[in-house]
Amino acid sequence: MIIGIDLGTTNSLVAIYNDGLTEIVPNRFDENLTPSVISILKDDDIVVGKTARERLIVAPKDTFEAFKRNMGTKKIYDTNKVTFTPTELSAIILKTITEDARKKLNTEIDKVVISVPAYFTDTQRKATLEAAQIAGLDTLGIVNEPTAAALAYHLHETDRERIIAIVDLGGGTFDVSILDIYDSVIEVKAVAGDNYLGGEDFDYAIAEFICEKYGLKFDSLDLKDKNKLKYIAEQLKIGFGTLEKQSFDVQLTNIALTIEMNIQEFEEACLPIIARLKQPVKRALVDAEIDPMDIEEVVLVGGSTKMPIVKHQIARLFGRVPLSYLNPDEVVAKGAAVYAALREKNIKLTDMVMTDVCPYTLGTETMIKTSDGEYHKRLDPIIERNMTVPISRSHQYVAIEEEQKELRIKIYQGEDPIVEENVFLGEIVHEIRSGSLIDSMTSVRFTYDRNGILEVITQNLRNKEEKREIMLNNNSLSKEDIAKCLTKIEDLKIHPYENEENLYIISKTEKIYDLVKEDEKEKVYDMLMLFREALLSDSLFNVNKAKEKLLKMLEEYEERF
Repeated sequence: MIIGIDLGTTNSLVAIYNDGLTEIVPNRFDENLTPSVISILKDDDIVVGKTARERLIVAPKDTFEAFKRNMGTKKIYDTNKVTFTPTELSAIILKTITEDARKKLNTEIDKVVISVPAYFTDTQRKATLEAAQIAGLDTLGIVNEPTAAALAYHLHETDRERIIAIVDLGGGTFDVSILDIYDSVIEVKAVAGDNYLGGEDFDYAIAEFICEKYGLKFDSLDLKDKNKLKYIAEQLKIGFGTLEKQSFDVQLTNIALTIEMNIQEFEEACLPIIARLKQPVKRALVDAEIDPMDIEEVVLVGGSTKMPIVKHQIARLFGRVPLSYLNPDEVVAKGAAVYAALREKNIKLTDMVMTDVCPYTLGTETMIKTSDGEYHKRLDPIIERNMTVPISRSHQYVAIEEEQKELRIKIYQGEDPIVEENVFLGEIVHEIRSGSLIDSMTSVRFTYDRNGILEVITQNLRNKEEKREIMLNNNSLSKEDIAKCLTKIEDLKIHPYENEENLYIISKTEKIYDLVKEDEKEKVYDMLMLFREALLSDSLFNVNKAKEKLLKMLEEYEERF
């Protein structure tokens, strides 16, 4: 069985393609979405998903979220007992949702396809593949999220040419893709985006607005209070999809607040984030050499596009009402499943062709001699942004001076002509044995594949010495590192699934206890203690009775939080 995976900043999910149809595979709670959250319990067990999400307020130092935003970086998530990298945390999510899918489908998972934001860098794509390796998965390929969305919408099933824009705003990233679709061909013309723009930014902007309104400084709050306000901000964001005014009572460490916000204040808080959507849209249109009026359809993808203010902004930028009839939370996973079937040459997709583009310029560091005789470093592009992939191109280089002992080929990713302003990916060094300029002449070939992985082949044209490297920058893992991480993840104790419902209820009650004002805490505490005592009694009757009472109370509080 081959599955498609949407490894999201906020939620992750799995889909399969079967007999021309795609469907989401529910997790162990029979829910389609698994929150991309991980929490470490006191006994060193870990919980993943919605139970972990409830612990963001209760145990903020031992609970991790939004780590996808730091994929490919050296950031460390630290607890008192264990540390994780973003890649390792992503591996835990992948391992969990794949295991859930295996149990639901009652079959082994042979291969996976994982979606990534179209604007993910080479480093972030490699980190995603490494996470899959650490999770013990055989990855058939990765697919850009907007391209996956086009597949899920079956936009390729057309008898005429159409220009489509896919706008993908998720929990942590924003992508815009311009697609030309004709004769069962999906050709990506251009992509642009922002890897640090998503629902998380709206939450923080609202939380900071609340703090300013009530005389607090968000950055001065402790982690628990920050998470409380961020949680309230998220509820406000969701509520303003239909409401004009909202109110929440919340207990912070040193103050009890009644937070009131109307739709005008909400839009004011979100205005700086909304404004950031404009530039990537413009850049994608310019790169594709397309006028907004040439766009026939605009498709919304990602949970954050559910917000009316986002829909209105996208409609203004493109001059048309966008499509969103498929669930924006699920469309990428379904498209990843279609892509998996396409890569496996499924008979129902044999007539379909799909192309993609390189999201960033890739080049080498060169030295340019100016009129004053000084040398200055410049980026020499070999593969330029938005060139169709897979692609292979080469340039030739020579040493600057006679008697130079080596030719150092430095590879960069980015758009700035000043080389230091781009992302350094790695280098290859050739020894110049004779020290002559003609003997230093070297061909440098960049090959960029459909998974967004760059291979560099260099060859000295005189002695035919060849070097070949998959660009592994300083943040990438060696085979030994991946083996160690694999062992580390395998040794983790996942909290027993059969007990997780009770742990979820306890975690949710503890969260409510932390949120409510002081005069209500005793009621919540007493109900929680009754449930804990019932669990210790070994009486199923007592447990169910206490659970029923506790769930009824939680239902009342859910209307307020």
